[in-house]
Amino acid sequence: MDITPGLKLKSAASTAEFIVIRAPGRDVQLTCAGAALGPDAPDSEGAAPGADELLIGKRYRDEQSTVELLCTRSGPGPLLLDGRPLAAAAAKALPSSD
Repeated sequence: MDITPGLKLKSAASTAEFIVIRAPGRDVQLTCAGAALGPDAPDSEGAAPGADELLIGKRYRDEQSTVELLCTRSGPGPLLLDGRPLAAAAAKALPSSD
């Protein structure tokens, strides 16, 4: 699927929803909880929570930082890009105030 920044994505197998922040400019396969992510996926009843809980407000990206997704609704994962897991991005450190 070709994704573009601003696109809203959801999965039929998870209650998690995402907005694309950064896109790679090529076709990719994004999955969440074993089902493909897409703008037209049917609403999910939700899956059982597991160790791969995706958290609202977190950004998920790949190692090369070609794809970045913002989680807008939490739900079970895992979140995969072409079969590789996307990791939660670490928060940027704020400058100290002296």
